Amino acid sequence: MKYSFTLLSCFLCFTILSAQSSLPNIKIHLNVEAHGEHHYNPYFAAVSMPGMIKEQRRYNPDLNISYDSLTDNPLRHGAMYVALKTRTDIGRKVQLNADLYGEYRGFSYGTFNDNNTVIYPVMSVTFNDSFRIKNNSLLVNVNVGQFLNERSDEGLMIYNIDLQGTKIKFRYQQSEFAVKIYGDMENAIGLDVDDYISFSYTHFFKQDSAAVGTSYVIAAPSGTPPKYHTYHNIFGHLHTKRGIQYYAQLSFTENFARTQDYFRGIDRQIAALIGVAMHKQHKKFSINQSAEIRYYGSVYNFFHSDRTLRYRKPAHDIYELYDNTIGRYLYPLRKFNTPFSQWAVFTEYFSHPVTGLALSGDLTYKLFPAISLRLDYDINAIHSGTDEHFNFPDKSSDFIYPFFKASTRYSPVEGVYVGFFVSNKSMNLDVGYPTQYLVSKPFAGIEFHITQ
Repeated sequence: MKYSFTLLSCFLCFTILSAQSSLPNIKIHLNVEAHGEHHYNPYFAAVSMPGMIKEQRRYNPDLNISYDSLTDNPLRHGAMYVALKTRTDIGRKVQLNADLYGEYRGFSYGTFNDNNTVIYPVMSVTFNDSFRIKNNSLLVNVNVGQFLNERSDEGLMIYNIDLQGTKIKFRYQQSEFAVKIYGDMENAIGLDVDDYISFSYTHFFKQDSAAVGTSYVIAAPSGTPPKYHTYHNIFGHLHTKRGIQYYAQLSFTENFARTQDYFRGIDRQIAALIGVAMHKQHKKFSINQSAEIRYYGSVYNFFHSDRTLRYRKPAHDIYELYDNTIGRYLYPLRKFNTPFSQWAVFTEYFSHPVTGLALSGDLTYKLFPAISLRLDYDINAIHSGTDEHFNFPDKSSDFIYPFFKASTRYSPVEGVYVGFFVSNKSMNLDVGYPTQYLVSKPFAGIEFHITQ
């Protein structure tokens, strides 16, 4: 908190000075976003998760809890964030995005609680240029900064995750070459990847509605030779005029197969993704939906799981978790409402072959111009098999996470709503990546949202 006022002052001064600039080649765009929720779930409410995952999490030396019940989190006390978002266009070639988030992480913790009041920036700079080559242009795009809910290739490894780094793209006619470097994924998230480095080539068809590509990825833990953690990918997508998107990706890792025979085997070394997404809009009814099938071989996720506590301070019992919502890193409130599925969910099954089916989306029906009914659903079925070389004793696991949120919303103006809901998804600060608890019995809650 001691630097928060200085940070906020600098940000506001920059915004005001930029907005007052008379330079014709600078344009400022200002948006705001706010969201708040209060979950009325009881203390120590029972939660559900796969027995295999629960056993592994109980070995966390920083957190002596059973993982049988819901732990304290901001949304149980009413929490909110407000974001001031700016985009500054400097001519046609430079774009600066500078967002400032402020969070009250629990009203019942007390006004201006230093442990649970935070201000943090999200920033990125984009450079665009073009160079004439014969009768066509070489387009160059460079993006440096923080990327929220990032997705790389078609989303087999990098998806639903916040990252920071650099992306460089070269586009000539229908061909694109890209280099992506995402910073450390060992500290802020438990994927045990030092730097994620990707080189990719993509060829586009049909006015960019379809594409196929290939990429070479290095995703090695710190201090590990990169040659043991390389991934070869092929991917593609098709966007139809009916609003349906099809996408797929196949990946193969050499990992330690170069050194030991028992690491080898196509079923062990590959991962695959097949997905479809759609959007339909009618006068009173709208639907957004996606379905994905994923498979990760038993070797593919080796060394990419770390259960170190990140998003709260260590605790000896469940009572020390009260008023304890920030650790070395922050689990932002906005991150709670992203889908459950992410690579880290599957890397927790690190030595098992694992298959996942995810069906997620939302349905909205307008009862009246200002009142609507909405259902958000995020159903994840995960099956982990066994591998005779790595699993002792052999254990398989089947589990379904049927997350949902059924709500009634009142919207006085477009982009603003208040609502009452019933849900079974709550915030989980107790593992090495930002995720959610599945609460065994649904609970009620209230929320508001503003986007302008």
